[in-house]
Amino acid sequence: MILSDAGKMVEKWYLKIENKFPGVKCHDFVIMPNHYHFLIEILPYHSCLIVGVDPRVRPNLSKIIQWFKTMTSNEYICMVNEKGWRRFNNRLWQKSFDDRIMRGYEIDRYKIYIENNPKNWKEKWR
Repeated sequence: MILSDAGKMVEKWYLKIENKFPGVKCHDFVIMPNHYHFLIEILPYHSCLIVGVDPRVRPNLSKIIQWFKTMTSNEYICMVNEKGWRRFNNRLWQKSFDDRIMRGYEIDRYKIYIENNPKNWKEKWR
């Protein structure tokens, strides 16, 4: 999948999640023309011993996604004004998001799904 400028912007903010939220590990991802798939791991307390971070406070997935959507929406709006990106109606992202809690044995299956998503997309939308 070759990313548009908007896709590259989404990728940039995804890769900043770990810096914004200590105790979060970003894994495989794919950005598609009208959706994305991310694997985000919220690490256990004992692995979150970072100077200045309370190990009892775990990141909340809703807060992470809210931050991501806010940052990407704000930058997209700037690019509409500065670079003439296509405008969007009402909101850039849907209100909610679909999440799944995965056990260790399921992760490889989702990694394969993410890896194959662009190929499956092209076959579906020919």
